[in-house]
Amino acid sequence: MWTYRLTLQKQPGVATVPTTVTVSLPAGAVVETLSAGATSEDQGIAFDIGLETDAQLEVTYRLP
Repeated sequence: MWTYRLTLQKQPGVATVPTTVTVSLPAGAVVETLSAGATSEDQGIAFDIGLETDAQLEVTYRLP
C-alpha cells in the first residue's frame, strides 16, 4: 500500500483561493482512501478545495 501526501500552505494576507490539484497515479493503481473533497477519475485524483487555511491532501492506493 502506498500513500501520497501533499501539504498546501495558505499565504498570510491572501484571501481564500479556490485551488484544484490533480494527481496522476501509476498504471493499474487501485484507490483505497481519499481526502475529503477529492474525486477519483480513471488513473487520476482531483482535489478541489478553497484554501482558507493550510490543507493536507492524501490518497492511499495499492498496486497489483
